[in-house]
This record gives sequence, structure tokens and C-alpha cells, in this order.
Amino acid sequence: MVNLETELSYWLPVGLVAASAASLTLFSAWRRRGNGRYLCDDCRFNADGDCLKAERPRALICTSYRSADEKN
Repeated sequence: MVNLETELSYWLPVGLVAASAASLTLFSAWRRRGNGRYLCDDCRFNADGDCLKAERPRALICTSYRSADEKN
């Protein structure tokens, strides 16, 4: 009878799955929308008089979005 607790062929896949899950969790947390990641935070129309859209200030998709760096 093989003792699974000391068998490398058992623990190696378990460790790889755990490491993959941790990596995916960290990646997802890093890419999550949050402070400084909404379109309105960088939009030149993000002002009360310039943008009257209901999504403001947390828009993820906006057809009128213009980067504050753009000239026109």
C-alpha cells in the first residue's frame, strides 16, 4: 500500500493546482476595476457641465470617452 501523504506524484499536482489558483486570484485582483481604473477618471468630459451620462463617474464603456491627453 502506497502512503499518499509522502508520495511526490500526489503532492506535485496538488501544489501546481494551488499555485495556479493563487496566481489567477492575484492576476484577477490586479486587473479589477477600481480606484483610478474607470474611464471617467481620465476623461476630459468628466465634469458636471460636460458629461450628463448616468454612468458617470464609474463608466466602463463610453462612446464619448476622450482621454484628457487628447487635443481634439
